[in-house]
Parts: sequence; structure tokens; C-alpha cells
Amino acid sequence: MNQPLTVAMALGLTLAPLAPLAAQEKQEVFGPEHRRQIYESNKKSHVAATLWTAVFPGLGNFYAENYLMGGIFGMVMVFGTTIFAYGVVTDQSDIMLWGGIGMGGAYLGSGITANLAVMDFNAELRRGLKVGEFEPASGPVLSVRF
Repeated sequence: MNQPLTVAMALGLTLAPLAPLAAQEKQEVFGPEHRRQIYESNKKSHVAATLWTAVFPGLGNFYAENYLMGGIFGMVMVFGTTIFAYGVVTDQSDIMLWGGIGMGGAYLGSGITANLAVMDFNAELRRGLKVGEFEPASGPVLSVRF
């Protein structure tokens, strides 16, 4: 007797979770907002590059896809550590100093080049997706030309 009402309620409960999806605006594929979302999800972080460099010199460069510098600074760190260990074993402070300088240089150089590589990676990604560096602000704009 109430079968049509029961079917209608069951159908309504089944389709209710889909209502928010239907209410969303249709997004243009590769439109400005879509390209912005792609950029935001794929850009590299300066903090992550620095933390990877702190773990071991060169890893921040690998994170930023700067493989050559990552390999160079990783090798400098290994050589610096080897020289430092040799200085400790043979009790030669001048050798330990050179090893320490090599290790410090590896950390410093890797940190700098990793962050520069992140800037380059993000700039190239912005150019490829044709998005600006900052989200366009809404509101009044003052433009002055000379």
C-alpha cells in the first residue's frame, strides 16, 4: 500500500550523498583555477628541501630535482667525513680541520643550492602552467603609469 512512498524514500536516501557534488560549480579543465590547483599540488617546499639537506647534504637537491648538485654535495660530505675520521684516528688536528671544513661546506652549499633549485622548479612550473606567483586579489586596484 505504501510501496511507492518506500521506494521514493529509499531512492532519496541513495541519492542524498550526491547532492553536494551536483551543487559544486563545474570546473573548466585546464582553466585558471584548475591550473592553480595543479600548481599548488605539485610545487616544491623550501622547508622540505632544507630538512632533507639537514638529514644529509645533497638530499634537498634530489628533492628539488637538481641531481647533479645533489650528487656533488653528497660526495663532498662523504669525502669530508672520511678525511675527518682519518684525522681523528691519526690524531692530526690539521687534517680534522680540513675534513670539518669539507663537511660544513657540504651542508652550507647544499642548503643554498637546494633552495635555489626549489625556486627554479616552482618558477618553471608556474611558467608551464601559465599561472601567476600569487593568487589574484579581489577588490579595488590602483594603477599608476608614468
